[in-house]
Amino acid sequence: MNPTLPTIFKAQQTGFQVWLAYIGFALGMLILLGALQLYGQLGAVLGDSKKMGSYVLISKQVSMGNTLFFSRPTFSASEVEDIKAQPFVESLAPLVSNQFEVMAYAEQAGFYSELFFEAIDKKFLDEQVEDFEWKEGQKEIPIILAKDMLDLYNFGFALGKGGNLPQISTTTAKLISIGIRLRGEKGEKRFTGRIVGFSERISSVLVPVSFMKWANKNVGAGKPFVPSRMLLKVRNSASPELTTYLSNNGYQVNEDRLRVGKIGGIVQGLMSGIGVVGALFMLLSGFLFLMNFRAILAEAKQEIMLLLQLGYTHKMLTQYLMRSFVIMLAIVVFAVFAVLYVGEAFCSPVLVGMGLDVPQGLFWWIWLSGLCLACLVAGANYWNIKRNLVA
Repeated sequence: MNPTLPTIFKAQQTGFQVWLAYIGFALGMLILLGALQLYGQLGAVLGDSKKMGSYVLISKQVSMGNTLFFSRPTFSASEVEDIKAQPFVESLAPLVSNQFEVMAYAEQAGFYSELFFEAIDKKFLDEQVEDFEWKEGQKEIPIILAKDMLDLYNFGFALGKGGNLPQISTTTAKLISIGIRLRGEKGEKRFTGRIVGFSERISSVLVPVSFMKWANKNVGAGKPFVPSRMLLKVRNSASPELTTYLSNNGYQVNEDRLRVGKIGGIVQGLMSGIGVVGALFMLLSGFLFLMNFRAILAEAKQEIMLLLQLGYTHKMLTQYLMRSFVIMLAIVVFAVFAVLYVGEAFCSPVLVGMGLDVPQGLFWWIWLSGLCLACLVAGANYWNIKRNLVA
């Protein structure tokens, strides 16, 4: 291209404004993409926590009267309807408890233990297991065990036996078959139990609802079911309205579950705020780009008209201005991605060391977002140049 073009346009540029725009764009993109990366990594870690946090397991407080008179703190039908009617509750499901004794045993290992069973609608489970079904006549009972219970066995019961009992992984636990004996007012039944999954949402020993209904009717007392624990699916576990409602009605809940929702909300708000700051940096730098090129074109108006008279076309002038801009923009984007890549490689091991099992590497949508932002800025500048290039 004719050396006249660089001479004409560079003479009109204010170096400070140009570099300020590039620096602002780089900082904005770095902050925005960094916030998105961290948001994605923490979101992956809090994925299970969010699932727990959006579900709240409630029960009534056990009073002295319950202890003295062997009564059960249960939810009445009116209380259930009142809970359903609350705006922060999306749905709820009662936990059905057993009306019979449960004994688990492994005769060869000399293991015997009393258990309890509960059942809940399958859609409220945090782990959807295809094998978690039972039909009358089936001798094997699929069981979903609370992950906390396995941890208590491995790091409490097994160690407390002086190393005479083995620790069991989740994979191994699913391979073990144990004997189950039910005994109630209507007799005794024997089954085989097999763990098919683990739950971090519900601390219990869960069996299919179909089995629980059958066993309560044919082995247990067969009394009408009245819930003593209920699982609520709530819109926001950090909602002050939820906390106030539970407190005012004397319902107790695992505070850790509510705390998870609050932490998740704080993280979301913090990352969103950082992202907004980055977006504002990019927006301001974008305006600087537009204003800078507009000023260049305005100050070189006479020269541009002369170039057009000499045979240069609008397309040639636009291509020259865009070429220099795109080269610098590409350098800025490359530098931003390099900093992000190095920063992620440094920060991820630190987060893992803190006990956060974060995904490694930049997410694919971080690369895509950066390229889309760069293309958006380039497109806006291209439109700005064409619009302000004098005819």
